[in-house]
Amino acid sequence: MNLLKGTSKNPCLSFEAIFFADTRPEGMPLALAKYSFNAAKLRFCCLVSCQRHPFGRKNLRFKFSKWVFRSALYSVLTSLLVNLSTGGCAFGQGQGTELADLSQKPAGTEVAIFAGGCFWCTEAVFERLTGVVDVVSGYTAGSQESPTYRQVSYGKTDHAEAILIYYNPARVSYETLVAVFFATHDPTQLNRQGPDVGRQYRSGVYFRTEAEKKIVTDHIAKLETSGKYEGKIVTEVEAFEKFWLAEKYHQNYYEINQSNPYIIKVAVPKVKKFKKYFPTLVKDKYKIE
Repeated sequence: MNLLKGTSKNPCLSFEAIFFADTRPEGMPLALAKYSFNAAKLRFCCLVSCQRHPFGRKNLRFKFSKWVFRSALYSVLTSLLVNLSTGGCAFGQGQGTELADLSQKPAGTEVAIFAGGCFWCTEAVFERLTGVVDVVSGYTAGSQESPTYRQVSYGKTDHAEAILIYYNPARVSYETLVAVFFATHDPTQLNRQGPDVGRQYRSGVYFRTEAEKKIVTDHIAKLETSGKYEGKIVTEVEAFEKFWLAEKYHQNYYEINQSNPYIIKVAVPKVKKFKKYFPTLVKDKYKIE
């Protein structure tokens, strides 16, 4: 295949479309996988620039083959390593997920259910909030039973990636949880959050009581009149039905995989935003990290 004669007028874009499609490991989220081929794409673009230079055409065919081979090898190996770092997204996904049993929640706790993009990010934010006992990643607001990560991340269900928060109402209120939720993601982005695109990454709050619903709708009304956002808030506010626990390797993902490129580029800034806006609400053990 002659990559220089791809469908795009920009050969680098042709390279991205062809090469990335061939090397993305199955089950890896698109935004995360893109980090694995940037170096290969950069090498190819440098090579194209060399071809266009009058002094860079000598032995071009040999150099092209050599560079593409090295780039391909690099990208495949890096993609595999990144895929393994996600906990093996392509493995163990034939088994369905389990339904959360809210009747078994810890004594003295209440629950809140939010969806604000990738659950690796939202889980990390709320784990740091004083009064939160535990945060679990999972899937909600869809009709399919026992959804898997592969199904949800590829948009094959109508579920949203979400978190189930167990909190102590004597230490933190539902109003505070809602305030933190809206402050640490963009509620005006429809069916996406940052690099994660698709209805599975939508913004949503799933209330269990009419009192919770009123708190959420009042907060949204306040934000819309504040002038903080140029766009309209598109967060869906619906009654909670079921919450499916995400696979084990997604739980506490931020803490276990802090060197993961996605965590560094996307999740860490959200955690820093929470600590900046709510410094008095950060748990002591997370004040210095």
